[in-house]
Amino acid sequence: MITLHAIDKDNWEDCIRLKPTPEQEKWIAPNLYSIAEAQFMEGFETRAIYHDEEMIGFVMYGLHPHDDNYWIYRFMIDGKFQGLHYAKPAIRLVLEEIRSSPDTTDDVMLCYKPENERAKRLYSQIGFKESGIAPWGDVMAKYSFINRL
Repeated sequence: MITLHAIDKDNWEDCIRLKPTPEQEKWIAPNLYSIAEAQFMEGFETRAIYHDEEMIGFVMYGLHPHDDNYWIYRFMIDGKFQGLHYAKPAIRLVLEEIRSSPDTTDDVMLCYKPENERAKRLYSQIGFKESGIAPWGDVMAKYSFINRL
């Protein structure tokens, strides 16, 4: 069973020990950086992803003030838990959490590196549609709640 839990004083150290595979490290900021960054981004949330009682991943998301869309800024499954079909249910839980928030929007955005084929495949299977290239070169993708969930 996949669940999301707030990052707090009891689990943050476990969270910063989670790492993507070595070849993926160039594509995502370390969890410690993301937890610190979220402290200065009003409205952003950090969550630990659990399989049963074991922490397996991390996500950071929030309502971006520049475009009034929710953005999933970070999503990672620890390298030793990849390939076990945890990512899709975890993303779906994040989308449900966003959808149930009082200030929800019609769309959720995220970005990934163009060469990250695994991310492209995962997000496409969930229902994200590519929506352009960000000024910094990442692929932007959008998930629309209209006619979903």
